[in-house]
Amino acid sequence: LAADGLRPSGLNMPAIQRDSLMTLEAYAKARKDFRARVLAHKKDRTVHLGEHLTLLFEDELTIRYQVQEMLRAEDSWSRPGALEDELRAYNPLIPGHGSLSATLMLEYETPAERAQRQCLGICGRGWSVAKNCQSRLHSLGLRTWQSAFSLSRTRC
Repeated sequence: LAADGLRPSGLNMPAIQRDSLMTLEAYAKARKDFRARVLAHKKDRTVHLGEHLTLLFEDELTIRYQVQEMLRAEDSWSRPGALEDELRAYNPLIPGHGSLSATLMLEYETPAERAQRQCLGICGRGWSVAKNCQSRLHSLGLRTWQSAFSLSRTRC
């Protein structure tokens, strides 16, 4: 990890710092407007890959929103070390200069439906998903799927 302990070392990546986050109280007041701003921002960063798969191209704002929401939902401000755990988990998703980062979302409404699909057999096979997304990424003006994003092995 880098000296701040919040992102991998050796990478030129931006990182959200603890002191740049809104407190729980400040976030409660700003949440409605902040959420509206982020959701509008996400519209142009979202690519639907069929009925149940969506890619969200991340940036500092989308990750900041996710961190703030997790801190709020899990009341992490009150648990020692929880905030740092959130930053360690989410900061690596912020793309560095000249890079893109995307979150692949499998979208099914009910837990039963999600269990039945068992991740559609794509867990740990992110690159095969990426190859199948090539034509959708071309519509965004990206020349190759390799330059668009990389998916890590995932566990469901």
